[in-house]
Amino acid sequence: FIWGCQGGSERASDSSTQQDSAAVSLIYQSDSLIVRQIAPNTYVHESFLQTQSFGFVGCNGMIVVSGNECFIFDTPTTRGSSRELIEHLTAKGMTIRGVLPTHFHADCAAGLADFHAAGV
Repeated sequence: FIWGCQGGSERASDSSTQQDSAAVSLIYQSDSLIVRQIAPNTYVHESFLQTQSFGFVGCNGMIVVSGNECFIFDTPTTRGSSRELIEHLTAKGMTIRGVLPTHFHADCAAGLADFHAAGV
């Protein structure tokens, strides 16, 4: 477990997720970014996007960790939330080795410039 929550691990309590909350640990949360551990070495990052068709929606990406290195699948939905994820990971001593957008919509690629600026 690479990121400790103060006072032990907190449990995700968001009833909007369809995941088993007993197996999900809340790692980080702000108004624009949530990170949850879903399995050993596997984390989901969730950020939010305002759309014309569907309103305000949550969008997920993944973080896979090996030692103190990680790989990101899909950037957060905004440049600000992408910088926030980069800052959170590097503050925890992680080296981001790469980022792979699964397709080129804002929900998966909006933060590519920020990852590139960070040397990823």
